[in-house]
Amino acid sequence: WPRDALVSVAERFLEDVDMSGSADIKGNLAMHMAEEHLSVAKMSQHFLETQRRYNYVTPKSFLELISFFKYLLGNKQADLQRLIDRLDVGLSTLRKTSQDVTELQKDLEITMEKVGEKKLATDKLIEEMSVQQADAQVQEEAAQLEAEKSNEESEKAMTIENAAEKELGEAKPAMEAAAAAVDCLSKAMLSELKNLGKPPAGVDKVTNACLILIDKEYSPKKQSWKRAKIMMQNVDAFKVK
Repeated sequence: WPRDALVSVAERFLEDVDMSGSADIKGNLAMHMAEEHLSVAKMSQHFLETQRRYNYVTPKSFLELISFFKYLLGNKQADLQRLIDRLDVGLSTLRKTSQDVTELQKDLEITMEKVGEKKLATDKLIEEMSVQQADAQVQEEAAQLEAEKSNEESEKAMTIENAAEKELGEAKPAMEAAAAAVDCLSKAMLSELKNLGKPPAGVDKVTNACLILIDKEYSPKKQSWKRAKIMMQNVDAFKVK
């Protein structure tokens, strides 16, 4: 086949081939295929003249060249498409990961804000608890002081009570003796006593004591014989008292 025929055949078979690039790339490729085919035919003739051996170059060889080129191009394009798909998947994964990281950062910021709020609330609570603890310490110290004062007062009261019991114990024989002496007083004796114009020596002291114990008369000015006679006016009631 002449060169023009080879170029025309190559262009026809390359029409359905998807090739990117400039518009005249298929024409240049068809011309290159034709030149290759013619150069092989020329070298085959030279091989025959020098080596006396045949290498047949036929139109079928040219068609096989075109077919092999289309096959090889298809495989390379498929491999390239697989790489493109893998790259696209990788980029999609990276974009998705970036979005997820952005969302996680937003969630982390919100969480950190909540943590900050809770930390502030905790610090405030700790501060309030410290103040309450200090107040409780002050109150505890005050209560301890009051307890110590109460203990001191209790000890004083106990001392007074012991002293009073001691004095009572010492006075008990006298009281019992006084009670026995009173028991021996008869109504006639008391009636005779209250009718006296002036009491015998020492009797006025006894009646003054009776005024203090019975009538709660603590004023010395009012502790008189006249008042004592009024107290003994009812002899029976006076003896009961």
